[in-house]
Amino acid sequence: MSGSGLKSITVIVSCVWAFALTTIAHAAPAFVQQNYATPQTASSSVSVAFKVAQKAGDTNIVAVGFNDQTHTVSSVTDSQGNTYRTAVVIFHGANFSQAIFYASNVKAGANTVNVVLNGSALYVDVRVAEYSGLAATSALIMGASASGSGNLATTPNITAESNSLLFAAGMVLSQFNGAGSGYVTRVLTDPDEDIVEDRFVSAAGSYNATAPVGNASWLLQVAAFRSVAPSPTPAPTPTPLSAPTSAPTPAPVPAPAPAPAPSTSVGPTGPVGPQSTITCSGVAIAAGASIQNAVNASPSGTTFCLAAGTYAQQTISPKARDTFVGVVGTILDGQNAIPQSFVGSADSVTVKNLVIQNYNGGYQVAAFDSQNTNGWLIQNLEIRYNASEGINVGDNTKLQFCYIHHNGDSGFGNTGPTYAGVVIDSNEIAFQNYQDKFSPGDQAGGGKLWMSVGAVVTHNYSHDNHGTGLWSDTNNYKTTYAYNLVVNNWRSGIMHEISYDASIHDNVVMNNGSTLYCSNPHARPVCSDIAILNSGGVNGGLVEIYNNTVTSNGGIGNDAIGLIEQNRGTGNMSTYIVQNVYVHNNSIDMSNGGSTGGVTDTGNNAIFSTRNNRWNFNTYTLGTNSSSSLWWNNGQGGVSLWQSCGFDLNGIFH
Repeated sequence: MSGSGLKSITVIVSCVWAFALTTIAHAAPAFVQQNYATPQTASSSVSVAFKVAQKAGDTNIVAVGFNDQTHTVSSVTDSQGNTYRTAVVIFHGANFSQAIFYASNVKAGANTVNVVLNGSALYVDVRVAEYSGLAATSALIMGASASGSGNLATTPNITAESNSLLFAAGMVLSQFNGAGSGYVTRVLTDPDEDIVEDRFVSAAGSYNATAPVGNASWLLQVAAFRSVAPSPTPAPTPTPLSAPTSAPTPAPVPAPAPAPAPSTSVGPTGPVGPQSTITCSGVAIAAGASIQNAVNASPSGTTFCLAAGTYAQQTISPKARDTFVGVVGTILDGQNAIPQSFVGSADSVTVKNLVIQNYNGGYQVAAFDSQNTNGWLIQNLEIRYNASEGINVGDNTKLQFCYIHHNGDSGFGNTGPTYAGVVIDSNEIAFQNYQDKFSPGDQAGGGKLWMSVGAVVTHNYSHDNHGTGLWSDTNNYKTTYAYNLVVNNWRSGIMHEISYDASIHDNVVMNNGSTLYCSNPHARPVCSDIAILNSGGVNGGLVEIYNNTVTSNGGIGNDAIGLIEQNRGTGNMSTYIVQNVYVHNNSIDMSNGGSTGGVTDTGNNAIFSTRNNRWNFNTYTLGTNSSSSLWWNNGQGGVSLWQSCGFDLNGIFH
């Protein structure tokens, strides 16, 4: 990639996400054509035309990269009106950002792809390719991303079916020196030297992508596409679970049939941060003018349209039903002189398309604070470089499509009269506590729910936070975590602590933990990808953990799924204990180290015998980590120990 003066890194960071896998016969796909565009000036929109007319039913794959960590892709469209979906979510490396998109079953004829970013970025590099023979529906299998430095760019392994297409795209500070082993170079852009390579694999299995580079910083992504749409396999009927012979019979809880594999992709369902496509009609506020004066002069329910520019050291207290909408480049800047941007007690407020930055609130003071309010809609904000917490929301509030990053303590929190109805959806939440000034044992990390009722946390991309990625702590009830991509956080991935019923499903959670926060053996279970601390189902409910893809990394103190029992007292619904936890139909990879199971620090072994905690229908990849990766009954062992406890009698072990 063109450009200079950027600092390289030597530690590889990576993430992987997965979709439904099948084992049916396939026809072979084929490469058709490619093209690219590499504007050398800052650009917010780039178009690339296919060189010849496209054939109906083919698949377009588009790689979009640029030289910064702050922008994102607002939209990918084409002149034929085909619909583009995300194949590999945007990945921010040390020096670049890149994502891969695809459109299946395209229309015939001449076609131009148009990519729009949420602002002007340097050295945008758009590569397009057409393939025949790919599935018209459910084409995507899984994808992975990695960045690092050195002579060989390498992605994590992904799983492919027979006759799959592996499509890889990469960016580099120097140049790619051709395709990796087994791959064919399809694009090598000029002058940026960024790559598209592909590989057609005849056998189902585990594959990665590599590409030799000129000893520099790189970013490489790979996606697997199936060539025939799968026919769903009927779920088998589970056999009843058996309790250990020495244990009392647990309270009856119906064992659900094995859950289907994810049918919905993980990560955000739309572009995050301010977008050029969001419009406003209402009271115009000029750049730098007092927003509060306009609010004071207008009735409740007014829409305010904020022009591009900086609104310095402003705090806004809205009236009920007010709406505030900015454009790309609308910035509320506290200039590290005042604590908060939005405050007050008004209900049903809408805020969209703004940057909130440099507010200097103290401990647990959020830069954007709608606590103790009801019914706010907060969308497409970028909340960055604030001293403590990024945003605190109230009851029945939706926080959606926001890019929340580099805040001093945590990304989000909640406070409200009833703590009910919070929705955290399709946000990117990254690099909180980046200066390690706050404790991840307190609240530092991606974000924390407190006392919530019915909170829904879905489709978020939580990564590289110096603490837990997504966290519910203290008396949370009926919490849902689903379709989130949670990777490379420095403590737990998803943690449910001293709380009650929860549904944790269809997430991709991997490589969380760190040597800084997880090296103490007593901290290991707390650093699990999915950690359940003194939490359980009450009044017939469950903490149900299913259909997740979990990958642990023992080298950084990371375990896979951990249940932890300590003396934590009593909450608003029952004593804080691990009970009624059902872990099933997960894919758990511990081949790089780490453990799965439960531990107690109390001397009370009821967690193991009388609390209806169960595991079944899970698939484990153990590799050489097969003798001590499973913990239960105060023991550490392998499959025989695990199944002697009555667990995963219908499981699969590799």
